[in-house]
Amino acid sequence: MPESRCYRWVAVLVLLAGGVLLGTSLLGGQRLAFRDVGHFYAPLYGGLDQQVGQGQVPLWNPLDHTGLPVLGETTTALLYPPRWLFALPLPAAAVMAWYVLLHWVLAGVNASVALRAAGANPMASAFGALAYALSGPIVFLYCNPPFLVGAAWLPLGVSLGLRLLDRGGTAAVLAAGTVFALPVLGGDPQTAIHVGVLVVLVWTGRSLAAGWRRILGRRDQRQGQAERPDPRRLERGQDADAGRSAMGLARSAESGRGRRVLPMLAAILLAVLLALPQVAASLDWARHSARRFAPPDGMYDYSTAPWQFLDLAVPYAGGRLFPVYQRLSAALPADSRVWTVSLYGGVLTLCLAAAHYVRQGRARRGGPCAKRWRWDAWDVILPLGVLMALGHYGPLWVWRALLGWFGVDAGGIDPATGSPYWLLSKLLPGYEAFRYPAKWLPFVSMGLAVAAGRSLTGLLERQPTQGRRQTQGRRQTRGRQQTRGRQQTPGRGWLVAAVGCGAAAAVLAVRPLRGAIASWLEGQIAPDAYWGPLRGAAAIGDWSYSLTHVALVASAAWLLLRYAHQRPWLSRRWTGGLLCGLLVIDLLAINYPLVAAVSTAQEIRWVDRWGIADADAIGARTLLRTGPEAPAVWSRTSLGRRVAEVAASERLGLQGRWHLSAGHRIFNSATSITPQRYQSAAVAAAEWNAGRGAEAQTRFWRAVGRRWGISAWAHSSGGTIAAETDRGQSVRLAESRLMIDANFPRPTTVDAFAWHTTWQRIAPRRPVSSADWAERFGVWEDAFAEAPVQASELFPGLSNLAVPLVEDENFAVTDPPTGLLANVSRQTPIEVMAWSSDRVRVQVEPTAAGLLSRATYQDGNWHGRYRRLPSATSTDVTAGPVSSGGADGVPAWESAEVLPVDYLGQAVFLPAGRWEVEFVYRPWWLVPSFLLSIATLAAMGYQTLRVRSVARRGT
Repeated sequence: MPESRCYRWVAVLVLLAGGVLLGTSLLGGQRLAFRDVGHFYAPLYGGLDQQVGQGQVPLWNPLDHTGLPVLGETTTALLYPPRWLFALPLPAAAVMAWYVLLHWVLAGVNASVALRAAGANPMASAFGALAYALSGPIVFLYCNPPFLVGAAWLPLGVSLGLRLLDRGGTAAVLAAGTVFALPVLGGDPQTAIHVGVLVVLVWTGRSLAAGWRRILGRRDQRQGQAERPDPRRLERGQDADAGRSAMGLARSAESGRGRRVLPMLAAILLAVLLALPQVAASLDWARHSARRFAPPDGMYDYSTAPWQFLDLAVPYAGGRLFPVYQRLSAALPADSRVWTVSLYGGVLTLCLAAAHYVRQGRARRGGPCAKRWRWDAWDVILPLGVLMALGHYGPLWVWRALLGWFGVDAGGIDPATGSPYWLLSKLLPGYEAFRYPAKWLPFVSMGLAVAAGRSLTGLLERQPTQGRRQTQGRRQTRGRQQTRGRQQTPGRGWLVAAVGCGAAAAVLAVRPLRGAIASWLEGQIAPDAYWGPLRGAAAIGDWSYSLTHVALVASAAWLLLRYAHQRPWLSRRWTGGLLCGLLVIDLLAINYPLVAAVSTAQEIRWVDRWGIADADAIGARTLLRTGPEAPAVWSRTSLGRRVAEVAASERLGLQGRWHLSAGHRIFNSATSITPQRYQSAAVAAAEWNAGRGAEAQTRFWRAVGRRWGISAWAHSSGGTIAAETDRGQSVRLAESRLMIDANFPRPTTVDAFAWHTTWQRIAPRRPVSSADWAERFGVWEDAFAEAPVQASELFPGLSNLAVPLVEDENFAVTDPPTGLLANVSRQTPIEVMAWSSDRVRVQVEPTAAGLLSRATYQDGNWHGRYRRLPSATSTDVTAGPVSSGGADGVPAWESAEVLPVDYLGQAVFLPAGRWEVEFVYRPWWLVPSFLLSIATLAAMGYQTLRVRSVARRGT
């Protein structure tokens, strides 16, 4: 099969399989649900692209906390070209489904390219590509679109990275740099780093092997050239995957090791330049991230437990997580959080991959290559992925488990110490900020797919064929090969089938005990807050189904291979095609329940009736989310419609980032990168309110609300609302209420401004400790208790505040504050003239010099300016100091420094008079980074045309 046709068939098959998995979500009738895709990325992408559709390029997001930079949150993927699909005039739910499907197809096509580079023939590469794109870890990433982007480009990135280690070339550098940049732009820079880790590991292994051979005096006949495979072994099919051993670790590295590193470094530099705006924005915002100052909480969350790898052989070995709770592995005390429900990539994929590694081991122990290390770079992918995905399950974890088994206390030993993931976090600066070892699981799927494809290549090469021009001698040779095939293939196939049937028989043997086992499991495993109590009988039934499914697929594969070996007229193409079809059916049957979706029309009706995101009621208020996210009744009941209940309840209560599409600010919203100042405030608030009664906590949040303009509460009561689906089925939705503080007038924007005549300057602080916040909370509570605020005295919600803390390098020369409360003049009106996400213009007329503050985070990129206006009682616009740049009697703008205030706000100093003040968000990196990226793109285009011109002249 020609390579181009192979890629097309892979794309078509993945497209059809993805269409089956996504169903009506592609038409907008349903929207994808479960985890982040439902409450985080769908409203995030939709809200941002609403602004793009209105002609704005959103640089600042004012609706989370007190503001965040849009590009600083890498997962927004605003500069990733396929993300521009969301600008299409289609329902947001449909666009998200097509976005997911596009990256499943990309994963398949890129995997087929990688398999061809690894030595697989076209049909085997198609098999491996399908095994990768439709495996559980890749399909289930639909609920985390940025990481699906990384998984889609991973195979091509690995292929190009390994190629650059062996031979450079301008075209290879340009292609590798582009592919390395795409995951970064798509919101997953971690995948690009993981590819770099693999390449460095391969280069290090080659260098060490070369040094060892130099010490022993055993060098290849020609330095820098790989050992040629034995033609006789190639003819017998024993070294079919060695034909492309250019990537192998066995290749000698004495000659030009540094020269081969230069193309890789050039590709990395090119990727950085292409993604420079995203890289610069992320690094700039990382200065404020909570992960910078301390290892993030949950760094080892979603470590893949060793027993979870049983999923590779038996689907749902640990049990399903949703829509009803069947997670059997939760009975193990050391079980971890579930990143992907199933790791299954096909039983035939696993068998072929195992055969490949067994053959590699046998070749190392005997034969012509006995003294050479037979593993090449492609064979490293699978073990590297497994070791890294284990996370904190390292040697010390095993040691602690053994000590605990014998009743010995292991003390305070960190179980993660010594694990490969721990070692990587220590060797690579800043790596611990990424979190979640399970993000290495795509490497496991890719390693299995590559090994299976290379093994299948050898199997298909050994299959006898019959052609019109074959001689009688070739027919006799084919007959001998057929005899060997009949001697070998059935035995292995029967072994696989026997294991599967034996496992199924074992499950059937304990069928009478199923009830007792289910009852015991239900007593051991605590209910899940969302999915309810464990259904033990259903979980055991899943085991029976999974084992039966595996046995049937293995038996079908064995029968197919035996049939093909006995009939020479059946071509390799048909054999491989039938195996691909069997694999697609196998993976579709297992993965179909993993893709959750809910009816959009039904959800909209529920939102219209019970939702709290009513723009007329909320206005532009800043809200505080309070109360439990999951009602207690969910943990006591188990229902197949729970996915719809959870998804709709999240939207009703503005959980996740549903407030973005509604245009409201949530002070304590969920974000992918949290500012350290806000996180320390949240920790201090929890400590401050620990053990306090409801009245004291209400008083606390009212005091905090006075400072940050929090004028309403989106409260989840813990109760439920009785509703019905379109089919008349009863459901229980989480009840959420909107409680508006009567003391606060309805604001016109989410910004909250105040004028202060008293303030205190302090030294800039980075980071802000919980103790700083605790001290501030005490001052605010005292201020609120001493001076209750009336609605008529407020503009938009801020007045009689505690003296604001202004971070200034010149704090030492400032007089101490004169009082506890800021003297907010009632005769200082503030009028908002124009407001957008990254540009705000207000007018203020103070009678004395003071401080104009706003509840917006200052990340260092907000700039201010002001100019004098005619007074309300005078028409003289030139009164007072005016810049020399004025023309036609219009005063020129004066620059004003925007300083951080109260850790989460900003302010400027103004003299007395009537002023027009403008706050503008203008990042320092914006213009230079875009110019460099555009120049890089232009240079790449020129170099591409030049290379093609040289190639045409050469031909």
